[in-house]
Amino acid sequence: MKIPVKELLTSRLAIIALALAAIVGICAFSFSGVQDNAWADDEEVIDTWADLNTTRNSDNEKMRLDISWPGEGEATCKATITNLTGEPIPASTLYLNTVKGIEMTASFGDEIGAGGTATAEIEGSVATTGFRSARLVKAADPEPATVTVTFNLNGFGAFPDGTALNEDGTATITAVDGAVTSPVPTDPDNDFGGWFTDESLTTPFDGTAATSMTVYAKWTEKEKATVTFNLNGFGAFPDGTALNEDGTATITA
Repeated sequence: MKIPVKELLTSRLAIIALALAAIVGICAFSFSGVQDNAWADDEEVIDTWADLNTTRNSDNEKMRLDISWPGEGEATCKATITNLTGEPIPASTLYLNTVKGIEMTASFGDEIGAGGTATAEIEGSVATTGFRSARLVKAADPEPATVTVTFNLNGFGAFPDGTALNEDGTATITAVDGAVTSPVPTDPDNDFGGWFTDESLTTPFDGTAATSMTVYAKWTEKEKATVTFNLNGFGAFPDGTALNEDGTATITA
């Protein structure tokens, strides 16, 4: 039976087309293109690549994205960002959409300076992952580390600045990134000698705390002097100051 030449060619072309489609689906990693949109520090999205298979170089190049296939001894694809401008690219995360609709990420933890290049692994990718689009997003500022410092007054004094006291007479203040401004208490009968990290009052507190902790106030009794007022047998004190048996009044200063 003879097969018409036209039909044979059509069949072969269909096979070739399917093979090319398969290659494009698998080999999207070979993409190398640039993006010409500017970025700004106060914008969440730095840049986007709408189609990794068709993006080409532009006259106004800002950055380049290259996706490489795993080499010998490597397990994942890698994304490389090249900064082609005079402005730094802030720490960022690259979100990549695969041809199967899965989102994968590559993290660039450090700023990429002018002309600089940075490479990061694409988490979750394998040797058959194909990529369709991508967007580069400014990394969120890390939340400041916070710990609490409990100030134990050791039974004396109060805080003239209005720092609130807990029911047990202590005050709790949050230290941001390990630093805290220590309140200064006062007491009518004692001099404040600083905060200490131990109850025996041997190690001064320097205002930094890596973990939540309690510090203790040191007090020293004030030196007092007495003044005796002698009325010489006459008068009294209208403010109610008490008189001694000998008619004098004693006041401690």
